Order: sequence, then structure tokens, then C-alpha cells
Amino acid sequence: MRSIIKIIFNIFINSQEFSLWRLITSLLIFLYISLQFSNASSQAIYKGTVISENEKKPLALVTVKLQQQQRDSISNEKGIFEIHANKQPDTLIFSHIGYDIKKIPTVNFINGQTVLLKEDNYTLDEVQISVKKQFEVLGKFSYDQVNYNIKNENQELFVSSPQPIAKFFETTASDFKLEYITLGRFVQKHLPPSKPLFSPNGRTTLFPLNDELYFNRNKHLDTSKVNIYITGVDSITHGPDTLRYYKKIEVILDSYQTLNQIDLRKLNIRPPGSSFFVIVEWLYELQNQTYKIGHKMVTYNAQNVFIPQYTIGYEPFIALYPQSADKTSNRFIKQDGKWYALDKPTGDASREIALSINISYYK
Repeated sequence: MRSIIKIIFNIFINSQEFSLWRLITSLLIFLYISLQFSNASSQAIYKGTVISENEKKPLALVTVKLQQQQRDSISNEKGIFEIHANKQPDTLIFSHIGYDIKKIPTVNFINGQTVLLKEDNYTLDEVQISVKKQFEVLGKFSYDQVNYNIKNENQELFVSSPQPIAKFFETTASDFKLEYITLGRFVQKHLPPSKPLFSPNGRTTLFPLNDELYFNRNKHLDTSKVNIYITGVDSITHGPDTLRYYKKIEVILDSYQTLNQIDLRKLNIRPPGSSFFVIVEWLYELQNQTYKIGHKMVTYNAQNVFIPQYTIGYEPFIALYPQSADKTSNRFIKQDGKWYALDKPTGDASREIALSINISYYK
């Protein structure tokens, strides 16, 4: 920084003509560079590895969240995580089904350190009962595959339906138990345009053409509610069979968390047969309500202008990820009390719902 100040000072000294314009230009350059240095120095990167305390193995899909800044990340297959955030006092929270939650103040965190997560009492008790317990993930997806955020409307890939939607799961295991559901969430965290333009009549708000933000979502609360059902399979329609098996689970989700794990272990859910459905029912309550503010271009008086848009949606927005049509799951939607199969998209439009389920069984 001192060398930059010296260069600007030399410009003044060596200039044959000193003017107010030169002064203003130099000051602007100085302010711009100062801001760049300030932004760089105010950023922090928290990086490390999460492993199991008992097994000493890396833990994947551990949610790592900054409590105050509401930023989160997920550990990869090697247990490595990384979060970019503002440099300010905060707390790192590590959470994963089957393990105790761990909190580390950022002032005590050392980059590159190993974070040990301890198995919770429920997991330890089950390990003591039998060492032959097997686990399987149905509908497994990679965290990197899923679309959690967007920069324009063309990347708005999620599902939020006014009617319940069911996703089909199948396994070769018998007498299995559902452990937990993993749900990928679409989370929009941007702010609305800071300087909208206003039309002369004062009735229409126009947004700057060069503004990268197309829309914003806000919520009334920091959590959202959703109902999840586990049902059997109807042998005739091949859709959900609520008479054969039916289990309702009321779930509260953190609105700022992109990957949510729903613990089912203590519910002892054991669907009959080798296949079942997981149904998601969106609740049209104020707690779940979001709004979308944006703008679209229309032609008015032979000129292209941008006008505002306002629509209402309901959480949770379940993320989607690209998947070939032959590998996408069978899905049904409930309308007028009946279940109807949804057609599978083809080509580039083929998408899968980011919803997987972990099961356990003895072998």
C-alpha cells in the first residue's frame, strides 16, 4: 500500500501541469485500490477435514455452517470442507445424522485442522448390538451435482408443487429399516437491486439493465414446515398405496441449509416388501410463504422496457439435478384424491429430485 501511495505522489511531483482533474483522478484510483485491499483483508476461508472419532475415517456430507452469517458447505467424500465468508467473530457448526453436533468458535479454528465428530448414543448402542448391520443409500446423489443457487432465471431448477409428489424407491434388501432422508434444498440468498429506476409516472418500477440480480426471495421465518409420508406400492396402479402402509412425518427445515438430513431412526419405519414411496406434501402456510421479485422486458410505445414481477411461492424448494431419463425415478402426483404418474422428461430436460434415503438391514 505504501508503494502505491508513493507512485501516486510521484505523479503529482513529476507532472508538468497540476490540475484539479489530476487530483480527482488520482484520489479515485487511490480509493479504488484501498477498497480492493479492504475487501481482500475482510474475507476469511475456513478449510479442514471432518472424520469419525471412533472409526478414524473421513465423513462425507457433513453440514458445516457459520451460525451468524448463515453460510453453509458440505464435506466431500474425503471429508474436506471449505467455506468463504466475511472475517468476523462467528461459530462453525458441524452436524451429521448419527453424530453429536460440534461447535467451534472461528477464533479457535485453525485452517487445515481435523475436526472429530463423536457418534451419538443411539449409534453407539446399535453398534454394540450387532456388527453385521448393513447400510444402503437409495437414490444417492452427489452434493456437487445439485443446483442450490442461481444467477439467472434459466437456472431456476427446483420443485415446489401445490399437490403432493411421490418418489419411488426400491431395494434388494428384505426386512429393512429407514434410517434418514437426505433432502437437497434450493436456497436463494441474494438481495434485491439496491438502486431501482422509477418511471416518470411514479407507478412502475424499472430495474437497471446491467443489474445481474433477476429476483429475490424472502421468508417470514427462518424455518419451513413440510409433511413427508412413507407408503407402500399399489399392485394395480403401481402408485402409492396408503392403505397397505402409511406413515406420516412432520418435518421442520432450516431455510438457510442447502442439505437437510431428516432422522428417522427412532421411528422404526419398516415398509413392507422391497419397494415404497416417499411423498412430499407442501403446506400452504404463512411460515412457508416466499415472494419472488424480478422484472421482465416488454415492448411499450415501440420501446423495450422492464416491468416488475411479483409471485408467491412456498418452501421447501427441493433441488433438482441432471439425470438420464432411463435412470430417473418413477414419480406420481396427487390430484382430486387420485395418484397419477408423471411423464419422464427426455434429453437435456431430464432431471431428478434431490431426495435420497438411507436404509439399514442385517445380513
